[in-house]
Order: sequence, then structure tokens, then C-alpha cells
Amino acid sequence: MRASFERYLATTGPGLPKTVAEIVATKKFHPLHEAGLIAALEAPDPADDPVVRELEVHEIKMRQAYSQAMHAAKLTP
Repeated sequence: MRASFERYLATTGPGLPKTVAEIVATKKFHPLHEAGLIAALEAPDPADDPVVRELEVHEIKMRQAYSQAMHAAKLTP
């Protein structure tokens, strides 16, 4: 969650928070979101999180499988 959230935040305009930590520091969020933001903040840094790395490997394999299946079905140019 944190990795996806921070990838999105990196695309926002100037003056807006770029990390979950910055959002939490502002205290400008709905109280219903506080627990999720705190959990994301306490999660390992996405660059060091083994779960994120594993999911990235699985995503690469999934894309390759889809590409091969589409090519075999002659759905690609």
C-alpha cells in the first residue's frame, strides 16, 4: 500500500505531500483514514520491503505470461 501510495504522491503538484510521513505530519486527513495512514507509515520502506520486491517479480512474470498468451492467440501485431 505504502509503495503504491508514494508512487502516486510523487506525481502530485508542488507544495503537496510526497510521502505518507508528510501526510501524517500535516494532520490534514479524515479521522477514518488515520489508522491506515499510521499502518502505512510504520510499514517498511518500499525500497527495503521484501513483500514489495516479491510482488514486483510476480508482476513481471504475469505480464510475460499475458504477452505470450496474446502472441499465441495472435492478438498482438
